[in-house]
Amino acid sequence: MVVGVAIALVAAELVLRLTWTPAALRSTPAFVEHPVYGFAPAPSRRGRHVTPEYGHAFAHNAQGWRRRESITAALPAGKQHRVLLLGDSFTYGLGVDDDATFAARLQEALPTVDVINAGCNGMGQREQLAVLDQLGAATRPDVVVVNFFWNDLTDNLRRHEPAFALQDGRVVRVPPVDAAFAPLALLSEPEWQRPSAWTTSYLQQFVKEELKAARYRWFGIRDRFVASADERDAAWAVTGELLGLLRTRAAEIGATLLVTCLPDHNQVDPTAVIANLGEAEFGVQERLQAACSGIGVICIDLLPPMRDRFTRIGQPLFWFADRHLNVLGHQVVAEALLPVLQAEIGSK
Repeated sequence: MVVGVAIALVAAELVLRLTWTPAALRSTPAFVEHPVYGFAPAPSRRGRHVTPEYGHAFAHNAQGWRRRESITAALPAGKQHRVLLLGDSFTYGLGVDDDATFAARLQEALPTVDVINAGCNGMGQREQLAVLDQLGAATRPDVVVVNFFWNDLTDNLRRHEPAFALQDGRVVRVPPVDAAFAPLALLSEPEWQRPSAWTTSYLQQFVKEELKAARYRWFGIRDRFVASADERDAAWAVTGELLGLLRTRAAEIGATLLVTCLPDHNQVDPTAVIANLGEAEFGVQERLQAACSGIGVICIDLLPPMRDRFTRIGQPLFWFADRHLNVLGHQVVAEALLPVLQAEIGSK
């Protein structure tokens, strides 16, 4: 029996190598570790991100952000205001081309505003605060938008760096950033090497990539770091502190802070269910609204406009297995944020 199973696995591996290429071997790594932000988009890198559901091109500028133009301390010609978008892979725009992200759509709709997409895969509020502390101080935006997703709770509770504190009423990083760090410096692309096909198990990648949606349906996501009520309370306490620091740091650089709450896929589409994942994990709107209200920050709930659009037209706003926003999802988010930004900018 053991020999038969081994022969079957080897045969499956050979068939896959002849007929299929894993997405991991067709993708360009977009993100790298960063000494100040924890991780960030790789500077000067262009390539493609590929999954079984989609493939899209991306281009980063020499400062490591998803935009063509370099960011300057002074506003570019023709621009009168600046908006800094902070968030994770949803803000970065994983799942769509450069010009389809909600950041790019907002830039198109606001021609006199310099919209900076400072999103990066995996960033929670700690990393977003690190970006605001450095990039925000260098660019002095009028409005800072933090895009919150429910898994930020895990990131905020599990990680302890970058660390910030209030000292004499001001937000300071502990320990401080090296004075030589320049957030607007132009950098060359770091070296990278694509994984070798010879050391990659095609069968393992097939199970990981192609059966992801089935795994969600049958087995759910991996064990969660924040699961019990006590863990959730602790995560919200830390998140509330970080949001307060974000608000204070934004005020220090003369910016208004807004927080958006991005819904989970299955809040918008009831059929997009992950096994063993309940409302206790993803139903964050009420508590986020309360946290923001407590510090005097506007919280924009994106669930109503997204659910309304899905209900009216029946077209998905998320990729099903990848669960990031698709092109329509980014469009709906941009449409929901546009009037709020226009009102905030108009008050400046």
